[in-house]
Amino acid sequence: LNKKENKFLGKKLTIVFRSSGVRTVPFDRFEYGKILYDKTAEIIENLSDEIKKKTLLRLHPNYKKGIYFAFDNFIKKNKYLKIDNKTKYHKLLIDSKIVIFNDFSSGFLQNLTLNYPSIVFSPLGLSFIHEENKADFEELIKIKLIFTDVKSLNNHLNKIWNNTETWWNDTSNVKVRKIFLEKYSLKPPSNGLNEFSNILKKFN
Repeated sequence: LNKKENKFLGKKLTIVFRSSGVRTVPFDRFEYGKILYDKTAEIIENLSDEIKKKTLLRLHPNYKKGIYFAFDNFIKKNKYLKIDNKTKYHKLLIDSKIVIFNDFSSGFLQNLTLNYPSIVFSPLGLSFIHEENKADFEELIKIKLIFTDVKSLNNHLNKIWNNTETWWNDTSNVKVRKIFLEKYSLKPPSNGLNEFSNILKKFN
């Protein structure tokens, strides 16, 4: 609500991490988290030197050292990496040329709505998406907003980094995003806060 659409591109590659996970689900959430963090490290390692220098990590607030040792060592080894968990998220968006989410996130939908170039890496593909929704998400794969393979994601990033606007503003890209957002992330009205407030008042 009350957020303006992005009109320009920043300079950084911002990678937004999913949480480390908690034992509240009937599967090994920590093992899945390890996959996400290991794959993200692989993505970073295979970026061009130019992009690496402009990469910023937004770790989830619940990330703590000692959960994923391999990723801890990766950060320790690569001193060039910058971690920022203090700056307000919206400020990071303004400074970003591209945002990568290392798993599906409502933040990805918000970014698309606000026109911030964003990509999702999904190591499990679309296996968890309902069959009736898969076609919509497959369209995002076609326009390179969702990747299931590290090498393909890296090739894409290295290719478009110096010409991100051409990819993002491509007619077919814009058309697919518009259709997708109409189904999954409608932009709130400009007076949305007042409308929401009036709804709440009815329950007093």
